[in-house]
Amino acid sequence: MTYIFIFLGEFGFELFNWQGVIRKFSRTISPSDKIICCSRGNLYPIYEMAEAYIDIAEVDIFKQSRATWYWASPNRTVSMNFIRTWIFDRRLRAEVTSFVLNRLRATDQLKNGESFQFVFSSGKLDLNGCSFGVTRYGFFIDALAAVYDGLKSKFPAFVDEIDKLRRGLLGRLECLDMRREHDGAYGMLDIENNIYLSSPARL
Repeated sequence: MTYIFIFLGEFGFELFNWQGVIRKFSRTISPSDKIICCSRGNLYPIYEMAEAYIDIAEVDIFKQSRATWYWASPNRTVSMNFIRTWIFDRRLRAEVTSFVLNRLRATDQLKNGESFQFVFSSGKLDLNGCSFGVTRYGFFIDALAAVYDGLKSKFPAFVDEIDKLRRGLLGRLECLDMRREHDGAYGMLDIENNIYLSSPARL
């Protein structure tokens, strides 16, 4: 089996969580399995556990996106239209999938009939005890944040009231995911899920 990991989001989440989960996952597969990692830019040094690294920055639709936590959003303001972002993510995944498969086949790194599995950072998938992508709770919170941002842009006179409403609702939802201790991106770094936990802390 060839596992193809594709990171679409912000570098901080890639560095401090995503690549660490792949590192942990690489210790659970058989010697005949392969790992391919794909991201934007020359980030191959952090993926030394992979058999190959593919830079996906040249994919046209990817150029039109901006990194947002674990996924890519349309370059324009998301505002209240979170559905548009979801549709964009599906289109982006399809084009990146095609690009990566063409590249792997052109370089003979994926043979005809060879089984493979894509793992995108913008989705949620559990493999061999490793959790990849954003938590379902986190994805819901991001959708909620997009709605509130849209409300604030449409009703600027009520920004304080909207923020108060958002904080109150988030407070009630915190119990859904105990790992998320902060209202914001930092709570999305699931460091208990990656390989760093297996190494002693160094000062």
